[in-house]
Amino acid sequence: MTSKYDGSGEPDFQNGLNGQSSTASPKKAYTLSADAPVFVPKFTMVQPSFHQPVPFEACMNDHEPTQRELEDMEKFAARHLSEISFPQTDDPVELFRSAVVTLTTKGNVEEYMRPIIGRLKNGVSDKAILNQMIDILFDHNLAETNFSYTGAQICKCLASELKSHSTFSNFRTLFLNKCKSAYDNRDAWVADPAMFNQLSNLAMLIGQLFLVLEDDSNGEPQKLGFLREAISCMLETLMAEPNDERIKTAAQLLKLTGFEITKNSHLPGDFTEVYNIFRSLEKHPSLNRTSHCLINSVLSRLEYNWGVSS
Repeated sequence: MTSKYDGSGEPDFQNGLNGQSSTASPKKAYTLSADAPVFVPKFTMVQPSFHQPVPFEACMNDHEPTQRELEDMEKFAARHLSEISFPQTDDPVELFRSAVVTLTTKGNVEEYMRPIIGRLKNGVSDKAILNQMIDILFDHNLAETNFSYTGAQICKCLASELKSHSTFSNFRTLFLNKCKSAYDNRDAWVADPAMFNQLSNLAMLIGQLFLVLEDDSNGEPQKLGFLREAISCMLETLMAEPNDERIKTAAQLLKLTGFEITKNSHLPGDFTEVYNIFRSLEKHPSLNRTSHCLINSVLSRLEYNWGVSS
């Protein structure tokens, strides 16, 4: 996929001893009885009874498992699999919404997308469902600070698995268009404290999409050039009037993508001005210590060309 220009200089999104006393203490009188009840320490490990579930490895160590142990192993496996739970519904939108929310904190993207993809391939052709899924994924990315990696992986998974679907084959294009609509408002969002967190999450999402998405229409997989260009424009927006919040986002985005940005220097996007701004902010008096550490971290990586060999 190549980058198209509309004359405005904007990228196209389409295509973590006590001391001992010297004084002896008086002797205490003890009363011990052979009839006292057996004392069980508070933290003594109690061996499981025969009827408790026994892990598979424990059953196979010394003997063939009995029927009871086989049943216990099945219960053990069922408990493990129950950690992956899906809502009892056939609605693909609700399945997708539940999967996205769950994947915020745990789970494997492909595992959670598999039943949804299967449902979509089983005769779903409503474009309204496609648009709702895109809205769910995009809105969750903007709302959750640490979701950008998972969000990009979901986009990649659906685009790959549904590329031959008559209705959902353009999922990736429509999702990128959704990102572009927000990206086009970046100048307003960066100036609005109420919107800045969403802008920061959008910036990281664009960075993650650049890392995982490729175009192979020419036979050889290649990063999407318009995303590389969008990163450079986003960085310039963040650093035009630098403060600690903006520097944090800019540094995180550049540290995330710097290697691939440098490695793909043949693609659109000029980072010369971005790097010059970072150098000029090295001793900026209004930035806090954390910002200066982030700037120095970026400059250190830049000095070594982000680890890309010349």
